[in-house]
Amino acid sequence: MTNQTAKKNYSLPILCILLVLAIYCAPALITPCRAGNRISWEQLPFYLESQKIELKDLAVIDAPAGLNENSPSHNIIQVIANTLYEWNEYEFFTSPGETVRALILKRPKKISLSAAEARVLLTASSCLLQKENLSPKIPTRTGTVAAAQLRRKTRFVGISSSLRRTEYIEDNRVRVGDKVTEYPYNTITYLSFLSEGESYRATGFLAPESCLLTAGHNVYWPLTDDYPWSEQMAITPGQNQAREDTSVYMPYGSISSDDMYTNADFPEVEDLLRQPNEYDYACLLLNQTFTGVSTFMPLEFNARPQTTVNIAGYPPKVQGETNSMDMWSGSGPVIGIRGENQQIIDFDIFISGGHSGGPIWYFDKFSNENRTIGIVTWSNATYGSGVRLTDMNKKLILSWLTKETVYDYKYTYYVPYFAATESKWSGLALANHHNISNDIRVEYFTPDGIPAGSKFITLAHYGQIAFACDPQKVSYGWIRVSASAPLYGMMLIGNSTPSTMFDLDMQASLNQKLILPHLADDGKDWKSIVVLCNPNATAAKITYTYYAPETGAETRATSSIPAWGSMTDELGKRLGIDLNGGHILIESTQPLAGFLLYDSSFTGQNNWRGGLSAMPLTGE
Repeated sequence: MTNQTAKKNYSLPILCILLVLAIYCAPALITPCRAGNRISWEQLPFYLESQKIELKDLAVIDAPAGLNENSPSHNIIQVIANTLYEWNEYEFFTSPGETVRALILKRPKKISLSAAEARVLLTASSCLLQKENLSPKIPTRTGTVAAAQLRRKTRFVGISSSLRRTEYIEDNRVRVGDKVTEYPYNTITYLSFLSEGESYRATGFLAPESCLLTAGHNVYWPLTDDYPWSEQMAITPGQNQAREDTSVYMPYGSISSDDMYTNADFPEVEDLLRQPNEYDYACLLLNQTFTGVSTFMPLEFNARPQTTVNIAGYPPKVQGETNSMDMWSGSGPVIGIRGENQQIIDFDIFISGGHSGGPIWYFDKFSNENRTIGIVTWSNATYGSGVRLTDMNKKLILSWLTKETVYDYKYTYYVPYFAATESKWSGLALANHHNISNDIRVEYFTPDGIPAGSKFITLAHYGQIAFACDPQKVSYGWIRVSASAPLYGMMLIGNSTPSTMFDLDMQASLNQKLILPHLADDGKDWKSIVVLCNPNATAAKITYTYYAPETGAETRATSSIPAWGSMTDELGKRLGIDLNGGHILIESTQPLAGFLLYDSSFTGQNNWRGGLSAMPLTGE
């Protein structure tokens, strides 16, 4: 059966009740939806190394030939650093109670992983955490929410219309407390919304940064006569409260979304009330993200955990409190898996209104990480239930995870150098000389090859923009620009002391042989400084060959550039001679982009700086 999304996307007026939320948001912690760093599969090992993250010591092996012809033990989907990954894990029993695993990557590319590559993937799966600085002293992140905002109904489905709790299970839920800003709890969100003029609350969880998964009945309620879609969804990750009737903390702020999706098989309300339904799931797409929430639990499909599962959410009635605004968690065993498509999972955990939409997850001891296997949706008097992640809903959920994040970048350009310090600045100007709009991604990299931030722009037809480069706490590096249509651009780099400026062209090609047609470097009045960037997953070995202006006598030197890195080289020092004229051939094992700067500003007398792009060698 093929599911299709049913979408609601309207511009709704902001109601007073959301203004209360907005007062207590932290605007500095909310960023545009596409502002996160993208770290590719090829860059992952370099990133982990740069962050001094040790690879997990796991019992993984090289994937044997033909392994993909077998059914996997685990199928995982996860967005890691804004790149969508899917992989299969295969278990092999080596001795009683001991197993090893082999991995096959399916996205972003199809390859059988070596043991070393498997360790990189499984380490990145749970370790790409941003360091957070969420000081409780910042007043905009705390506040006592108005009583009208606190008193929200719950829409929790189950036997006897709207059953509020599982009566015969011991309530062993615990307050999450200070852990709400730790992974994975900081990905779980308080939801508030309106339906038929009434205020409701529920739970959701961020899968990637721009997609929130929740129960379908939180966003669409077929019992409503006039308008079944919920309105004014407010999303607040990691919300917490010391105890009832005290200040509510929103450490990441709160944003709203009215871009909601469910599926074409969403049940009628009678079915929702009578029994858990396999299609009671939905998503909200966000056009902003929460800074400090960077690692998201992997989604495991077709899982049959033989261990304890966990839930967390925002029930108002819990452990003696009647209107809690805090996050509460619980755990218990799986009772069974059922349903026409095996998409219902039952568990022995106390749940009540407000839990709907929260994640069901387990701790995978082998990989030492949490994995989401379902969504809380339903309860009767003796157990709770949720929608299980399976092959039947994977295609639709996968389409939600990739919405608003997949762009057709057909053109790539390179700026081999930027500077952003107290005394230096860099400005990038881009022009879209076409009668169509142009989606653009600007990525900054350090000289060591570490991603240092990105910026996303859409230029209107015949549009233009200029902006100061603002990488994340990085002083120097290079830039890659990707675009959906041909693009024209240049970089201006300025220095305050002495006051100088020079320009670089944005380059559209990479080459393994480059020519610098003129040199001026005597170490006194002039320096010739070459900058080269290596936008490749392999380090580049460089050979310089200098040709004297009259005799053609050759002088050689070598150097290297890290994968995804760049370098700045004073050619006179590198070659060990004065360069009064002449030209240089640069040969590299990887295709590069380059630029030559003539600089006299260091003398204190002449503030002259200028340069040219390295030219590809032709006609050999």
